[in-house]
Amino acid sequence: MISTAPKTRQNQQRGGGVFDYISPSRLNLWLRCPLAWKLRYLDGIRTPTTPALFLGQRCHAALEAYYRHRMLGVTLAADDVLGRMEAGWTDAVAEAEITFDSPAEGAKLKTQAGDLVRAYLQQVPADEPQPLAVEAAIPGGAKNPVKWGSAGWCFRKLSAPGKCPPTV
Repeated sequence: MISTAPKTRQNQQRGGGVFDYISPSRLNLWLRCPLAWKLRYLDGIRTPTTPALFLGQRCHAALEAYYRHRMLGVTLAADDVLGRMEAGWTDAVAEAEITFDSPAEGAKLKTQAGDLVRAYLQQVPADEPQPLAVEAAIPGGAKNPVKWGSAGWCFRKLSAPGKCPPTV
């Protein structure tokens, strides 16, 4: 049986199907349990989002926006990053299908996310080098992965077999 990736909002934002975006968490899940990877990324079966996971996702999204701007030579102020996080909070809650025990719990989590992002941004050095990539998509996707030594994974689309580029 051949499964196709569901057309989720995340897949559409990342540029297409399940094989067009690779993250460390996707690779680690596949290494730990290929069946769990298939159920999640091909069959679209999701586990419920916990408040802790949601907190991490929102902080990650805020910092991703910060670093995507830094890649372009634009440094967002902490208030801008937090404003973007707050503006997308309600939609993110709905998309994650998370329910809080009370409105106070949701408000507390939002405050905690803001505090974490602000604390992180306060410790970023002013002379931090411009990032080269922020979860950049791999052109052509990641078809036919091959294991390459103990150094990690290479993808035939990116390099000659047995030669892993230093950025992978």
